[in-house]
Formats: sequence, structure tokens, C-alpha cells
Amino acid sequence: MAINASVGGLRVAVDTGVPVDHVCTLRVRTAPDHSTIEHAKVVWSQARPDGYLLGLEFVAAPSS
Repeated sequence: MAINASVGGLRVAVDTGVPVDHVCTLRVRTAPDHSTIEHAKVVWSQARPDGYLLGLEFVAAPSS
């Protein structure tokens, strides 16, 4: 679940940890009937009693 969003990235709450520097593929809903596929690198991770908070920075799609 996104907690905070900006032009440069997201802060999200997740159930499991993700390593720093990992690049995630995300479906970002920009309107009720529209979403985009984005790529974001984990720049920080914080364990919480109910899961993890992650700081994600949008990046270009990884090359194949």
C-alpha cells in the first residue's frame, strides 16, 4: 500500500522485507480506471511490528 507518492518515488508498506538496491516492478494506479507499469529501486527499508516500510525511487526499466 502506498503511503506517500511524489514525482521521484514512493513510500510503501509491505508484509515482507525487500533488500536495498533491489529493483521492483510496480503497477501504479494514477486514476480509478488507469494504471502504469513503473520500475523503482529500494533506497531504504525499515522493519516495523506489522511489516516493513520501503522508500522507492523511480528508475528506468532494467535492460534485458
